[in-house]
Amino acid sequence: MFYMNNFIVNSEIDFFNLLFPILSKFKPTDYANFNEKLKTLNKRFPKKSKTLTGNYFKDIININEPRLLVIIGHLYIDYLLSKYISKNDPSIRQKRIDRMRFKQKLEYVNKNNLISKNNYETMDSLNKLRNQFAHDIFYTIENWNAKTIPYVVENNLHIPKRKDLLKQFNIAIIKTAFQVILVQMTKTADWINLENMK
Repeated sequence: MFYMNNFIVNSEIDFFNLLFPILSKFKPTDYANFNEKLKTLNKRFPKKSKTLTGNYFKDIININEPRLLVIIGHLYIDYLLSKYISKNDPSIRQKRIDRMRFKQKLEYVNKNNLISKNNYETMDSLNKLRNQFAHDIFYTIENWNAKTIPYVVENNLHIPKRKDLLKQFNIAIIKTAFQVILVQMTKTADWINLENMK
């Protein structure tokens, strides 16, 4: 059990499910501290891990450079979407899955009701952000509209106007979104917790 901004949290899963409601209580200046506080969760994970989820959480928690954060998180989600497809329909050959674009994989799992609407919209938003970063060297995180993440709107998060605060806010939203995506995915696909890194 641990405390975060007056919330009592019994486990990591509870914590990640409460992240957006917790953020709704924040002032604009709290986000930089939040990003640093997330790093304290490292001690809850082994230093070396073969599990996909352990490495996923650690990578998302530790990366503060927005472009790298989005690209690494996107790679994990792309991998998980590929696994979802192969496990849902073994008749689809791995070569075909490997040739699918992220958006095609996302549409497949959405069409087959393997993910929630919020997860679909969040992954789609993060995919668009990844494309911005991958194709525009001058794109900055301050240009991104966090309201494309449904949890931001649902929890009525206040987006800071100051550029330095906006950057920390957007990083916190991205980190939170990636964490919530994984927690939601593990609820419908418990095999994810057993998945090891190659």
